[in-house]
Amino acid sequence: MTLSETVSAFSMLSMIATLTVSVLFPIILWIIYLKKDRNISQCVLIGALGFIVPQILIRLPILQLLSLNESWVSFCSNNLILSTFLYAFSAGLFETSGRFLVFGGLLKNNRGYYSAVAAGIGHGGSESIILVGMTYINNLIFSAMINSGSIPQVPEIKNAVAALTQPPPSLFLAAGFERIFTIIFHISLSIIFCWFLSKNSVWNGIMGFIVTVLIHTAADFIIPLISLSKLNIWFTEIILMIISILTACLALYLKPRFDKIYSLEDEAKKASEEGY
Repeated sequence: MTLSETVSAFSMLSMIATLTVSVLFPIILWIIYLKKDRNISQCVLIGALGFIVPQILIRLPILQLLSLNESWVSFCSNNLILSTFLYAFSAGLFETSGRFLVFGGLLKNNRGYYSAVAAGIGHGGSESIILVGMTYINNLIFSAMINSGSIPQVPEIKNAVAALTQPPPSLFLAAGFERIFTIIFHISLSIIFCWFLSKNSVWNGIMGFIVTVLIHTAADFIIPLISLSKLNIWFTEIILMIISILTACLALYLKPRFDKIYSLEDEAKKASEEGY
């Protein structure tokens, strides 16, 4: 294998950095909030379930089946903007449905601000670890095989090799940067949706569902659309950062407007004080 077909040391270091961020950032957030509420882990795990069920178990298998349909593939190729919107809308719809499973059911009696944060950590963290972390583990293993010359030179894996050997290291590093703000975005959406549901009104619940789907769809539509314009990858990441910060500002604005701030431990203390 020639030198041009190897993965550079800088690329591999960037992959390691992204893998580390993808796995450790949500875990660090989990530990931070664990100090605020020792029972917060339950909310984190339930929040993860709110991502895994609708996305990993339902939406992604559906998309994989569609990718095998020639008519759908042709439609997407000829209608990039519309298909990008449909993918974005489906992500917003399925993930908001997952959040409804969390806050409308499993955490129905625990709609506090910190429980919403914890569920958001679980939601964004599970996405980060499963979709990005696992991908970058595979990338590093495959890169090591490329550099060692143990990859067979067959046409079937030519594109996979090119995807790791040709891009600049900054492309792999950008994925880690993106993951930080994507997790923040997911935490913020969980807070926003939880606040609507915490008002125990059907109308507020419907409005919260619509607002959350719209925000999620807008973000998932704008970012890929910018990527299609082939602008610098860091321009795309800056746009994502701005969207995440604006969403986080809205979530922070809602914090004092929650009927309760803490979650499970707060309820336990209250029950203890009342003699239960």
